Amino acid sequence: MTDRTIAVLSAPRVFPRLPACLRRQAGRLRHRAAPACFLAVWLCTLGICGHLRAGAAGPRRYISDAGWQATNPLLPKRIHLSRLWPDLSLMPHSPVIGPPGWRPVYSPANWKTFRKIFGAREDNIIRDTLSRRMNLAADMLAAAGAAKNRGYRRLLLLRVFALSFRYHVGIPLAHRALSQYLRNIDTGNLVQVAPVWTMANEMAFMRGSAAQNRRRAILAQAANTQLTMLLLNAGQVEDAARVVRHLVIHETVAVRADHPLMSAMGTVRALVGQTRSMMNFLAGKFQSAGINPESAMDVYLYTRFIRPIPRLRRWLENRWRNSAVGRLDRDLAECGSNVQSQFSAGHDLAAAADPLPMGILRDRVFYAALVHFRAFMASKKTRWDRIHRTLAKIAIQHVIEQGARPNPVVTPLDVLIHRPANQHPD
Repeated sequence: MTDRTIAVLSAPRVFPRLPACLRRQAGRLRHRAAPACFLAVWLCTLGICGHLRAGAAGPRRYISDAGWQATNPLLPKRIHLSRLWPDLSLMPHSPVIGPPGWRPVYSPANWKTFRKIFGAREDNIIRDTLSRRMNLAADMLAAAGAAKNRGYRRLLLLRVFALSFRYHVGIPLAHRALSQYLRNIDTGNLVQVAPVWTMANEMAFMRGSAAQNRRRAILAQAANTQLTMLLLNAGQVEDAARVVRHLVIHETVAVRADHPLMSAMGTVRALVGQTRSMMNFLAGKFQSAGINPESAMDVYLYTRFIRPIPRLRRWLENRWRNSAVGRLDRDLAECGSNVQSQFSAGHDLAAAADPLPMGILRDRVFYAALVHFRAFMASKKTRWDRIHRTLAKIAIQHVIEQGARPNPVVTPLDVLIHRPANQHPD
């Protein structure tokens, strides 16, 4: 038995990375040395090879992004993703959907009304048969159609989906609940869009026809893309990075054939990476914003064109009143009454954007400069100011070449909801 174990250990099919000379040596030891001696030599050889390989490759570092947003002073307090997902269990554990400080999907009054009408039947749902559960779901769906309050309607539709999506006989009810929920939400509301992705993701895993699978996958990807964009707009960069990773789950052939959706998915993936790079860059600049005017300018541009932080911007304006930050702020304040300030603000913004690293902040500042230059050119008061108009034309060409771009509008869920019925993917 011992000789057989040594033969197996020395075989090339078990350890193909072991050098051939060592395998031959192991074969000789099989016949000449004691089994214990062979095992000792073999383990030492593996240890030395592993040590040399690790030394050549360098130390392996695992960098965790847990708490990354909490350490960045320019980002808001992080919300927990678990507060956004609806409770799709048969007996909901929490009556409210939404993180603290955000408007929930439905109000506590809606929950009380729901418990008053359907509470007694829901308390016995665990012991009920499947037919009774489907009858309860059908009654809730009918009540949702007659409800006048949109929050109460959303609550009923979520409960209909939770009761029916697990069973084959309940799939039609789940489809109707999901389609009606889409018509009763604000697609710009982060808390209301999050349940769409949860329900579409669950449905995409269910067995169905080819047409149903295509529709489910496209809806799941569109909801994920829009949810990621809403998280970015709310300053939840870490949560957006976590949500965008799920795009690979349902990237089917039908999704890849939908070119506008694939373009939107690529856009949000790039935006998440660029936003994280920008926040890492600005976190270092924030530390020296009180003593370095260049760092203060970078932070001021972020608070002006990316995410408004009024208190921080006022502090920077007062601290650097006699520097480029103060001059730019005065020009921007006078743009509404003084046409010449449009040209000065555009020139200062273009000069401030040039040293910035490639990314979102640089593109947005260049775009702001482009807007001011175009406003200067469009004004009738500058019709005979040929020198400044020529300089403005040159500057417009420059900022466009440098990548002046506005904040992209990525709303694939809106497009999918408002698409005509004959254009929906079959």
